[in-house]
Amino acid sequence: DLLRRNASGQLNLPQAPTPPATRTAASGTATAAAAPVSPAPAWQLSLASASVRGGVVAFEDASVSPQARLGLTDLMLDAAAIQWPLRQPLQFSGGALLAGQPQQGSVTFSGMATDQAVTASATVSRLPLGLAAPYLAQQLTPVLAGQLDARLGLLWRTAPAPGPGLGGAR
Repeated sequence: DLLRRNASGQLNLPQAPTPPATRTAASGTATAAAAPVSPAPAWQLSLASASVRGGVVAFEDASVSPQARLGLTDLMLDAAAIQWPLRQPLQFSGGALLAGQPQQGSVTFSGMATDQAVTASATVSRLPLGLAAPYLAQQLTPVLAGQLDARLGLLWRTAPAPGPGLGGAR
């Protein structure tokens, strides 16, 4: 399926199912379950590794004018140490080619993530600047042309919890 963002900015992602309603015996009407329910045990996931090869992504964004379109082909993703709850950093890497471009651009990335921090790097090659034109059309009158080659890095960490001497309770 095609991933789309409509003019109001909503993505066409599947919605999470809602809990089933139960019928009350006396009234026959549907109501949410009222009886106290003991909490279910927390779920756990452990997967040594996972890979995707030959993936395709098609994205349309109608929230900008003109409408933006982006396609990726030959998508590959690798992940290792996949666990929930996280006990060690998740390792990931991947890449893709830009679809429909005369000089095929590419992106590759790798990194690791926990619930507290992410470290990642990416390399972009022959990325047509025209892909950003719909997003810059309101601010930039000239036609945007050219290609981008870049190496990017990301380091994100959660903010430390306030404590004594750090603006916390005294």
